[in-house]
Amino acid sequence: FESGARAIAIDVPLLTVQPQVVIEGPGLWARVDLADLRWGLVLECDGYEFHSGPDRFARDRRRYTGLARLDWVVFAYVWQDVFQAAEQTTAELSDWVARQAALFPADRYPGGRPGFWSRTHRVPNDIQCGPGIASGSAPVPDHRRSTA
Repeated sequence: FESGARAIAIDVPLLTVQPQVVIEGPGLWARVDLADLRWGLVLECDGYEFHSGPDRFARDRRRYTGLARLDWVVFAYVWQDVFQAAEQTTAELSDWVARQAALFPADRYPGGRPGFWSRTHRVPNDIQCGPGIASGSAPVPDHRRSTA
């Protein structure tokens, strides 16, 4: 379902997302589903299977709060948002990006929306395909933790 969200993002002018971006800051380590590094925007795909139950639900809320503390903006979507309401989801993202582009025009802000978020991310050299399995390389240890 992340692929569906990425397909939606492709249709949004000025939005360029990258998968599996790592975001680190005080009390937070997160590998997010999709992130736009110009706007400081995170798209999370919250499937019921991996995000249900009181502990997982609470962990996700703490994680999103931790991202917000680092100036990231989080749009959290469920399967229905991507596959049954794609037009609405596209409109939400388009409206937000257009507002950011108006507030922070490229001629004055070539790096996009300013904020602390811009110093908190890194793009992995590989894309993790599954727990401990990296694309085209040796297994990568899974050090996921969120203490926010």
